[in-house]
Amino acid sequence: MRYLKFTFILSMFVLLFSNQSNSMDNRCYEFIDGLKNLDYDKTTKNVETSIFTDLGFEFLYDSTPDASFLDTNFNAKIRRNENNYPIIGILTFTEVLDKLKNNDVLISINDIDLSKLKDEEIEDLIYPSDPGNNYDLVLVREGQKVKTQIQSYEYTKEYRLFEFALNSINEINLKNSTVKFSGFLSSEREYSEYLKWPITKHARNTITYFDEEDGENKSTNCSSIPYDYAKENRLPISGETFAFKDLISEDSDKVYEDVTVNTYLDESTDAKEDVLLSITYNAEGEWEIKNKFNLVSFPFDKQKIIISMVDLDDFESTVLGAFDTNYLLLNHTKENLEIPGWNVTDIKFNTGNNFDLNGLVFSEASIIVDIERQSFYYIFKIILPIVLILIICWSSVWLNPREVESKLTITIVCLLSLIAYNFVIDNELPKLEYLTIMDWIILASYLFAAAPNILAIISFQLSEKIKYKKLSQKVDFFSKRFGITSYIFLILIIIIINVSSVPGNTINALSWAMMR
Repeated sequence: MRYLKFTFILSMFVLLFSNQSNSMDNRCYEFIDGLKNLDYDKTTKNVETSIFTDLGFEFLYDSTPDASFLDTNFNAKIRRNENNYPIIGILTFTEVLDKLKNNDVLISINDIDLSKLKDEEIEDLIYPSDPGNNYDLVLVREGQKVKTQIQSYEYTKEYRLFEFALNSINEINLKNSTVKFSGFLSSEREYSEYLKWPITKHARNTITYFDEEDGENKSTNCSSIPYDYAKENRLPISGETFAFKDLISEDSDKVYEDVTVNTYLDESTDAKEDVLLSITYNAEGEWEIKNKFNLVSFPFDKQKIIISMVDLDDFESTVLGAFDTNYLLLNHTKENLEIPGWNVTDIKFNTGNNFDLNGLVFSEASIIVDIERQSFYYIFKIILPIVLILIICWSSVWLNPREVESKLTITIVCLLSLIAYNFVIDNELPKLEYLTIMDWIILASYLFAAAPNILAIISFQLSEKIKYKKLSQKVDFFSKRFGITSYIFLILIIIIINVSSVPGNTINALSWAMMR
């Protein structure tokens, strides 16, 4: 991770949640309104750039549990697999796109075993001081070991800072494969005065003022500028290049957007009085996205909700970098996120790349929520009642074979009850091309509900003939002894086979049933 001076934006976090517009200073109005007549090209990218020397990628990171907003040090740790090897995240340089992939597990660099190194030692390897050196990498990709060679590259790009956090999951619709969530998004861009872009000079003449008491230039903090007002007056807004992947709808009544503008001294230039213009886009609201669900293990399944944000800005000129607060807020979300009917087991924040848009490469950030279904509802309200219905159905075999009408009445009523339960399940799930655990249970229940009906007729016919009387007694004996027990045994077999086929999609409570 590229270490940044910690940016404390807790106040921004509070501001986004409050959704209240503050009245702006007159200097802010003067700055925004003056853009109408300012002669400048809004599309020109006069942004601050940085020189990078690295191996063309960054790792995935996880937040440390005890991280605090008051901590001034970077608080995340490199994500590692079960064998303690680091996992590659976002690719930052074009030359590595055909050599590395997101989520590759990095085993070694120049024969140095990375599982034995601390985070700081690994970062020293991927952020060398000298460009142009060759590095031999050993990776694991989809279970296969891959060897490749890359260089240490030196390149110049904008380091695009952003913040992306989840507030709540409001609705999970399995039938439509959609998720409604609320969250907030923030993106900051800086423009230096030495680049001679007119908008920066305009900001210096309006929102920057000289504080005689301190003897230095200071900035009027122009926060909560309405997005439409800023856009109407041609303010360049970095958030315009962000888009949610698989977005279905955006509730305009529940989405609040604003812009924050300020300046501060640019200490990187020789002219100490130069300023940096900072423009930050903020958005909070509710969105609906498509999400893939694997329901083979339903109702004992666990799922991943993946909320991805794509930066449609040019990959060749921009490196997407996350604020430290992205990881800090994960701890808050883990503690407070509640989804009715589901248990939240983990939340991760990923940076990576999107290769799906017509062959172009874009940077991407994702929040991944791991959830497990609370299965007790289905066990006690559906599965156990179905088992009870089957027990009642098979109790008919204890009646006298001559009571065939009573037997048929019991079995047919049980069959109709099962059909009613099938409608309950159909209302929750889409029409799938595969059968879930619940589908197999219901299908097996249909067969076992129909079996006593058929056996009742056979037993009655055999009992009417003296020469088949012993055969009739054997049918009754085996029906009484193995009928319902074979049904329960079959249900266990169904569960074991299904959860073993998709162990990663099954709740941990059924780990005993996985044949590994």
